[in-house]
Amino acid sequence: MKTIIKKLGAVSLWVFSTAVLKTSMKTLRAKLQAAIMLSLCMFTLTAYAVDESVIKKGKISWEKVFDGACEFTEGPALAPSGKIYFSDITFSTACSDEHGQLTGRIWVYDPTSEKTKIVSQNSGQANGLYFDHSGWLVAAEGASYGGRRVSRLNVNTGEYRVIVDSYKGRKFNAPNDIFIDSKNRIYFTDPRYVGHEMLELPVMGVYRIDGVGEVVRIINNATRPNGIVISPDEKTLYLAVAENGGINWLDMSEPTINPWGQGGIVAYDLDENGDVSNPRVFVDLEKQGGVDGMTVDQNGNIYAAVGIESKPGIYVYNPKGKLLRIIDSPNHAHPTNVIFDVNGDLYLTVGGKDLWRTSIKL
Repeated sequence: MKTIIKKLGAVSLWVFSTAVLKTSMKTLRAKLQAAIMLSLCMFTLTAYAVDESVIKKGKISWEKVFDGACEFTEGPALAPSGKIYFSDITFSTACSDEHGQLTGRIWVYDPTSEKTKIVSQNSGQANGLYFDHSGWLVAAEGASYGGRRVSRLNVNTGEYRVIVDSYKGRKFNAPNDIFIDSKNRIYFTDPRYVGHEMLELPVMGVYRIDGVGEVVRIINNATRPNGIVISPDEKTLYLAVAENGGINWLDMSEPTINPWGQGGIVAYDLDENGDVSNPRVFVDLEKQGGVDGMTVDQNGNIYAAVGIESKPGIYVYNPKGKLLRIIDSPNHAHPTNVIFDVNGDLYLTVGGKDLWRTSIKL
């Protein structure tokens, strides 16, 4: 498996190349073509000369169900109760007062009562959220005064547990997004976009947690891994990448940082042991933007929060990588993550204070 990843590492790297990479684009393209020939793997490279019929297919309307976050909503998760939990990332001084800096909050929205309340006032800058098989809320805690770990919260009792906080003795960069499979194994991404803390790990990787304190790095060659989902048959892992050019954009100038990022989606074969192989380009945004959080429906269609400045929204792809439609973000907001509720309504978090909802039919 390691040999295959090394051979095809260029597939993911050329799509998400930045100034950090020293190899030329021409060389990387050549490596990509060689990798395709060597592996004889067929994959779809989605181009962004988008058919107007896809864009205009079925206009939808967004409903704002919440607007009380501090700065940046993320990580919506569907609870066994049918409620929607989501993160309120408070990483800048805009979320501080005379008492100090906020360290993230978690809110819950009840579709029945249409009310929202705070679940945690100190989430450790939780980003991605996901409920495990025991009904505990698993959180990817980020940096900028965050926990930089993966934790569990009992949303009924308030009990809190740390699952993992380091890899081989080194603190994580800033755990970002989470997915849990049918065996209750936790997969999470560990990039760094914001945070003053020193980086201790040499790569921004993807990890699998097999038990408390048991963590394995399964991907180490995606430049900036972000959202992560697994197909319904658990044979494919999809990894979103959004490379913005820095490790703490709060300290960097506007010409240096690209807030929309660059990237796409990489697909991997996933075996029954939770290991990946055969990386291939699933979506290439051609440097127009990056992909943040994702969700998947029962048919295996991917709903990706795509940050393209000219047309931000939820881009829907079938399992072969064909673009089915584009759902425009409300008010041209920067989408961060999506989730379905039990009724099939789609919830969207954004780079702002809001949580949005819409009904959608492909």
